Amino acid sequence: MAKVDDLDEAIKKMEEQIQFVAKEIGSAWRNLGRKLKIRDCEIEGIVEENTSTEERAYQVLKKWMQANGTHGATSHVLYKALIAIGKTSIAEKIGRCSLI
Repeated sequence: MAKVDDLDEAIKKMEEQIQFVAKEIGSAWRNLGRKLKIRDCEIEGIVEENTSTEERAYQVLKKWMQANGTHGATSHVLYKALIAIGKTSIAEKIGRCSLI
């Protein structure tokens, strides 16, 4: 039962992180999506289906999580992607929250 609880807690923390990143990332959400290996056609689909920047960012992050599962869509991968696109302050905030 402990493994299930640990997994649930990890998913909850990751969900909190993606909500935070979606709120903070602004127009750099496309670059983040590309860095997380979301295909351009999927990004364009997100643009067509959503009008707000925050929702677009959230959807690209959800797509990344769904594509990679709990083993591939990790806080560390997200942290490195944020650093790679120059969003160090966002990366540091999620890192300071001990969610990595």
